[in-house]
Amino acid sequence: MPQRPSFESLFRLSPNAYVLLDPELVIIDANAAYLALTGRSLEAIRGRRLHEAFAVDPQRPEATHVRELLDSLERAISRKSVDPLPVIRYSIALEGARAHEHQDRYWSATHTPILDEHGEVIAILQHTMDITELQSAATGSLRESGVGQQPVQQLEGAVLWRARTLQDEGNRMRMLFAQAPGFICFLRGPDHVFEFVNDAYQRLTGNRQLFGKTVREGLPEVEGQAFLGLLDHVYATGEAYVGKRMRALLQRQPGMGQEEVFVDFIYQPIIENDGQISGIFVQGNDVTEQQRSQMELQEYRERLEERVRERTRELFQSEAERRTAEAALAQSQRLEAVGKLTGGIAHDFNNMLQIIGGNLQLLRRSLGHDETAIRRLESAVSGVEKGAQLARQLLAVASRQSLQPQQIELGSMLDEMRGLLAGSLGSGVRVELDIDSGLWPVFADVGNLQTVLFNLAFNARDAMSGGGSLLLRARNRTLDAASAAAWSDAGPGDYVLLSVIDDGSGMSSEVRT
Repeated sequence: MPQRPSFESLFRLSPNAYVLLDPELVIIDANAAYLALTGRSLEAIRGRRLHEAFAVDPQRPEATHVRELLDSLERAISRKSVDPLPVIRYSIALEGARAHEHQDRYWSATHTPILDEHGEVIAILQHTMDITELQSAATGSLRESGVGQQPVQQLEGAVLWRARTLQDEGNRMRMLFAQAPGFICFLRGPDHVFEFVNDAYQRLTGNRQLFGKTVREGLPEVEGQAFLGLLDHVYATGEAYVGKRMRALLQRQPGMGQEEVFVDFIYQPIIENDGQISGIFVQGNDVTEQQRSQMELQEYRERLEERVRERTRELFQSEAERRTAEAALAQSQRLEAVGKLTGGIAHDFNNMLQIIGGNLQLLRRSLGHDETAIRRLESAVSGVEKGAQLARQLLAVASRQSLQPQQIELGSMLDEMRGLLAGSLGSGVRVELDIDSGLWPVFADVGNLQTVLFNLAFNARDAMSGGGSLLLRARNRTLDAASAAAWSDAGPGDYVLLSVIDDGSGMSSEVRT
């Protein structure tokens, strides 16, 4: 069985010009046809980058379209697919004594990426042809041909011109798509294979290698989201789909969790001349920031509305409390008026009861042994005592306070009341204190006790028509059973005796009798 030639021998002996580049566009190897075509030796170009080995003419940089060459190589590497370059004007330097001179040349090239077992680009094989003569002949034919003539050269020139035009248009379209602010991609076939993605789409999806992969392979995290089902539906029906503010979860950084993004997009089916759908054109915009801003604005609006509602409730509550306070104040004022009236009536009623009680006591002395009269007198005295108790209760009510007995330092209280009494009784009455040292504390209602003192003081002032001295005296007193019997409602124990003494004329003998 004859031995098959190796690929290297095919590379070396091929009449077609080939040069092998690494992913950095450094020349690894070139065959004899390529070296003869370019007029170079392998030693002169190996290890140099392609566009450096064939440098631009510094005098005429426009004669060398380096950018077109590099763009084609970059597409072949990024897409991992063959990229043709039908026509390119590329001036190269001559070798030998005329190395400083450059010659305009026209080339047609094909760039084929070579992949390893992992699908990564490890080299690029460039097949190139010098078409300068064809270009020159075509240009000359176009100048020399007359009307109605269409020589072969003219047809070839027209073909070359159209190829260049299509190439230029394609380059412009790719440049426009690549630089478009919105994301763009083209998906081929029912499996939605990536054939083109622009920079914005790469940024959106985390700069992953997508060319030649299906959407399920390139973006596995979208499985289970709505996008794959929508793509299938658009491809099957030929109906475009427009998505607004759709939520997507994408793994935009290797090893990191999925990120939430929001996109506006359109799936536009591409329909060929025969009516068949060849793929889907995808165009859209990343509106994540706008969506988040809108959500934050909505949240802020809801918080603001809640605060307005809360403030409104507070105002209503404040208004209700104000009305309640006004009602309570009005009620308090009415009660105060009633209290003053009640206090005045009770005070006068108490004075009258004292007169009646005094007279009943005097009457008892003159009844002798008339038991019927004595019973009636006792009944009257009991009525007077009940009336006095009622008067005391009315006075307590008039003070608008419930009785709150507490421990009181009577000497301190009398000392505080001294100035108040002096101002209330007038300048003609002197108020003096006589308080026992070491006076015991008493247990009583402060307001009620002060009311009693005020009433006694005013009565004393009335008894001193021309003015005089009012003495407040406090003494410790211990009562045994016999002593306590002389005091009504008092049992044996320790007491503090409080006396209000004035130097008025008092009751006349006629009143006492």
